Amino acid sequence: MSADTAPSPKTDTVPSLTRPSVTQGRLVKDWVPLWITWMIMTAENTVILACMAMVVPDPIVPFASFGIAFALALFFESPVVMFMTASNRLVRGPNSYASTLRFAIIVSLGCSVVVAIASIPAVGRVFTDDLLNLREDIALGVIEALPFMIAWPFAVGVRRFLQGCLIRAGKTHLVGYASIGRMTFAPIGVFVASYFGIEGGAIGTFALSASTAAECIAVIIMARPIIRRQFSTPGHPEDRRYSFREILQFYGPLTTTVLLTLSAATLISAFLAHGLLPIASLAAFPPVYAISLFFRSASMSQQEIYVMHLTDPGSRGQVHLFHKVSRAVMLVILLAFALSPASSWFFAEVSGLNRTEAELASLGFAIGCLYPWFALLFSWQRALLVTEKKTGPLLIATVIEFAVTIAALIVFVLLVPWPGLYGAMVALVAGHAAATVYLMRVQRS
Repeated sequence: MSADTAPSPKTDTVPSLTRPSVTQGRLVKDWVPLWITWMIMTAENTVILACMAMVVPDPIVPFASFGIAFALALFFESPVVMFMTASNRLVRGPNSYASTLRFAIIVSLGCSVVVAIASIPAVGRVFTDDLLNLREDIALGVIEALPFMIAWPFAVGVRRFLQGCLIRAGKTHLVGYASIGRMTFAPIGVFVASYFGIEGGAIGTFALSASTAAECIAVIIMARPIIRRQFSTPGHPEDRRYSFREILQFYGPLTTTVLLTLSAATLISAFLAHGLLPIASLAAFPPVYAISLFFRSASMSQQEIYVMHLTDPGSRGQVHLFHKVSRAVMLVILLAFALSPASSWFFAEVSGLNRTEAELASLGFAIGCLYPWFALLFSWQRALLVTEKKTGPLLIATVIEFAVTIAALIVFVLLVPWPGLYGAMVALVAGHAAATVYLMRVQRS
C-alpha cells in the first residue's frame, strides 16, 4: 500500500497517539510554542540585519549581499523545509521513524552539497553575474557570503525532522524552548563574525548558520528520550517501513510547493535588479520580505497543529473554528501594522534603512500586506491534503502560483513605471491568491 493510498484519517478511528480531547484551549496551548518558534525563525533575519547595521559602516551593499545569498541558499535548501510536516504525519513507530529519518538525512546532505557547489566562485558567478546581473561589489559580497551557508541545509533538515516527531508526540513546548536559544545565538553570531574580521554580507550568513546549528544540537538532545519513549515500540496500525519511493511520492509534491515558492524570492531579486530604483529596492526587499515571513509564522505553525489534530477523531470542527478565528485576527493585525506609523518606524529604526529606503519599504509592505493572510488560508488547505496523504494538488497549486507570480513580476516590475519593490509585492500577493483559489475549487469538487 503506497503512501497516497493509505486509509483516510476521516474514517480512521485510531488516534496516532493518546491526547486530551481537542478544545480551543488545547489548540492554543499546542500552537503557541510553535508560533514562537516560527516567529523567531522569521524574525531572525531582521535581528541579524539590525545587528549588522551596528557593525558595518554602510549597510546597503552588505544588506543586499546577505539578502541575495540567503535567497539563493533558501532556494537550494527548500527540499528540507517540509520535513517537520512529513515526520508529523508519517512517523508512528520505529519502522516509519527509521525509513523517514533515512530519507531526511539523504535529502539534507544533498542540499548541503548543492550549496557547496554554488559556493565555488566560478559557479556562484553564474548566479550573480549571468542570472542576477548584480553590481560587482554586491556580487562579490554574495560570493563571500555563500560558503558560510554550506552546513545550513543539513542542520535545518535534521532539526525539522526531529521537531515534527516532537509535535507528533505532543511536545510542542520543547520545540519552542530550542528556538528561544536560537534567537540568542543570532545576534551573538553577528558580533563574533565582526570580531574575527568577517565582513559584508558574510557576517549575516555566519550568524544565521551558527544559530541554526545551535538549535539543531538542542533539538537532538531534547528529542532523544522522547523518541525512545514514544516511537520505539512497534504495533501502531500506521507504523510501517516506507520505501524511498513511497516517501518521495508523498513528499515530492509537498516539497515542490516550497521549492517553487522560495524560488520566487531569488527571481524577485533578479527582477529588482532590472526594475526602477534597483539598489534601493534590493536593499529594502530583505527586511520587507523578512517581516512578511514573520507574519507568515502564524500560518506555518498552525499548519503543524492542523496536521497534528486532524487525525484525532471528531476534531475537525474545533480545528476549523480555530483556523477561521485566526484568519480574522491576522487580517486586523496586518492592516493595523501596514496603515499605521509602526511600519515606517520599524523599517527605519529596527531594520536600519535610511529615510528614503524606509519609506520605500513601508509602502511596499502596505501594498503586499495580504500576502501573509493568503498564506494562512493556504496552510489550512495544505494541511487537509497532507492529513489525507493526497499531496498531488499541492504541486498544481504551486505551479499556478509560480506562473502568476512570474507574469505579475514582468508586468509590475519591468513594465509599470514605479519602484520595483512595489511590483514585487503585488506579484507575491497575486501568486498566493491564485494558489488558494485553485485549492478552494479542488476541495469543493
